[in-house]
Amino acid sequence: MKSNPKARGIFIAIRATRYAILIIALSSQFTAHAQVRVITLDEAISMTQENSVSALKNRNNAMITELNFKIYRADHKPSIGISATIPNLNRSISAITLPDGTDAFISRSLANSSVGIQMHQIIPYTGTQIDFSSGLERIDILDDTSNASYLSNPYVISLRQPIYSYNPYRWDLKIQPLQHEEGQKKFSQGKEEVAIEAINVFFDLYLAQINYEMAEKNYKNNDTLYNITSGRYNIGTIGENELLQMELNLLNSQFNLSNAKINLADTKFRFAKLTGLPYDTPFELSVPSEIPALQVDYSFALQQALQHNPSVITRRIQQIQADQSVAQARYNSGFNANLFVSYGVSKSTQDVNDIYTDAQDEEMLVFGVELPIVGWGKARNQTSVAELYRDVTVKEIELATAQFEHDLFMMVERFNQQEDQMLIAGKSDAVADKGYEIAKYRFMIGKIGITELNIAAEGKDRAKESYVSALKNYWLNYYGLRKETLYDFISGRQLK
Repeated sequence: MKSNPKARGIFIAIRATRYAILIIALSSQFTAHAQVRVITLDEAISMTQENSVSALKNRNNAMITELNFKIYRADHKPSIGISATIPNLNRSISAITLPDGTDAFISRSLANSSVGIQMHQIIPYTGTQIDFSSGLERIDILDDTSNASYLSNPYVISLRQPIYSYNPYRWDLKIQPLQHEEGQKKFSQGKEEVAIEAINVFFDLYLAQINYEMAEKNYKNNDTLYNITSGRYNIGTIGENELLQMELNLLNSQFNLSNAKINLADTKFRFAKLTGLPYDTPFELSVPSEIPALQVDYSFALQQALQHNPSVITRRIQQIQADQSVAQARYNSGFNANLFVSYGVSKSTQDVNDIYTDAQDEEMLVFGVELPIVGWGKARNQTSVAELYRDVTVKEIELATAQFEHDLFMMVERFNQQEDQMLIAGKSDAVADKGYEIAKYRFMIGKIGITELNIAAEGKDRAKESYVSALKNYWLNYYGLRKETLYDFISGRQLK
């Protein structure tokens, strides 16, 4: 970041004597003793970032991103649960096979109770799933004997391991942290977008007030000039067409004043709604009276943007997801193997005191293999499709990156021209204002006609509007740079 040598250490005055402080009444019921609140541009931005609907959406989106990341992290921690059935009562008549091989229907009456604890853990790097369980089950025979029996499983540990299979958890390790970071950057960028929204409405209201003041002044001037023109017409120094032209000017200025009043009321309402300001609050806008002589270095701005802009992270995620699709297609189209191992102990007894003694081992080993023999080229074509999509994604990322850098370059160039444009707009406003006063005086003494006066009046109004527009564009361009780089070039700090 560097300063323009011709403007180093200089701040541009923004004609504070003419319209730096703008007083806006929001209700005709205010008394002369009402306390007026002064709202600066920074305060308007802060109020909008706190109270607007856009700010609420931005905060909620950030909260959703944070909660989703917590859900992802919770999935990688051990999950523990308890299950119980107390009791499961069963009274029924069922068909059974007797020891002699014949079938018979017998009445059954029993109660089954069980309790267990389970734990599940995933190791994302390898895709390993580990499970642990412990349980106890009791069966009561509800007859004259009232027999009870127990089945205990003090512990059972099982492991499921993909040998050559697609592992989505490993890809989540790459994508989820980036999505979390992307969400955080989008929240910061969203705050700058809300600030831009506040700047637009702030200066819209400022311009509406300026236009109303100009319309009111033009109406008064045209009323005075019409009276002068009528006097000249009465003594025969001008023709009727000139009188009619001045009367038309007066009517047009009256019409413009009415429109300016409506526009001002509408803009006041939008400003109050955006900032959350109560409509009956009297306030005045304090327009920035000076801007810093700031020049932004493109290389530095690009460095900040590549580090902090969320779209850069978005493109990185798109690249990883494209690689993920190719890997998934390749794994799903070829050899797959899974290993399942389980080990535990159990004991069945009718003596509750013996349920955890002399338990019997239980082991299980399963090795499963899948190998496609004939697929008619389906797997190969699916992999080719995924690779083609990845190639397109890579090219789109390259083009998006180049466009991003170009847009940032033009944004920096436009901002660096703002200082000169502000100087030109300020001088033009002063010249046009002075030119109109001279033209009005010359018209009053009969040196120029209505046409020259109208030209001077239109030039005055356009110059004033151009000046306000230049001031608005300066802050819009500055906050646009903040939005893309998430960097405050005035204070020299990263935005969070």
